[in-house]
Amino acid sequence: MSFFVSKEPTPILNTSAFEKVFGGHFHTLPFDEHCLVRALEMIAFSQTVFEILDTPSQWILQVKTTAYPSSTPLFIDLRFGTKVPHRPSEKEQKLPEKKEIIRKLRAKVGTSYIWGGNYSLGISKLLHYYPPKKGKQLSFLEKISWTFQGLDCSGLLYEATKGATMRNTQELLFIGQEIAIENCSIHEIVQLLKPLDLIVWKGHVIIVLNRKEVIESQHKRGGVCLTPIELRLEQIIKNEKKKPINCPNIALKEEGFVIRRFIL
Repeated sequence: MSFFVSKEPTPILNTSAFEKVFGGHFHTLPFDEHCLVRALEMIAFSQTVFEILDTPSQWILQVKTTAYPSSTPLFIDLRFGTKVPHRPSEKEQKLPEKKEIIRKLRAKVGTSYIWGGNYSLGISKLLHYYPPKKGKQLSFLEKISWTFQGLDCSGLLYEATKGATMRNTQELLFIGQEIAIENCSIHEIVQLLKPLDLIVWKGHVIIVLNRKEVIESQHKRGGVCLTPIELRLEQIIKNEKKKPINCPNIALKEEGFVIRRFIL
């Protein structure tokens, strides 16, 4: 058994075919009908420890990591770190101060939406390891997607907390303390909310920024945006047909949303 330690932000893909993702036969990215590249699972921060399961090609490792438990096979490029013969100690994750998290969140307003993105600066080295076809000029969408320069909804929180929160919304449904909201009106829910409370359901998370606003990375709005709390709750209930509930297990069935308080 051998291990790998990332030395810099490292993209984790759900395919070993990195060459096909970055250009391939069509010399572009595999965008789906929503203009998203869904090969990215997340970006592991520096000093993440991986167990190596296989080496499917020269540069690619199949791995698993406690930083991102997944039933989906995970793959990384070994040029982002180094192999080691024994399991190193895991990097301790510590939540930043509440004010610092809020400051980091607000600073990301306007950042593009990237599926699987949780490192907003992106990874420019990917353009070197997997360069576009010679002479090809990348569009804005191609460039930010090629380097994963953006954030998805849970990635916004993950970056702001320096990796101290869960990476996926399914896990965030169970984080911290439950706030009882079942059968509450929008006004009543607003009175219960505190900064950094999470409004979450399977597939999406919204973060309470202050007494008036929420922040989220939303694909249909292009990325990280602010919305008045009452308006966003109204949209969730009326447009997205989600009802306020207390049980995260029901939210897993996409029948409602919960409020979780992960920091006091």
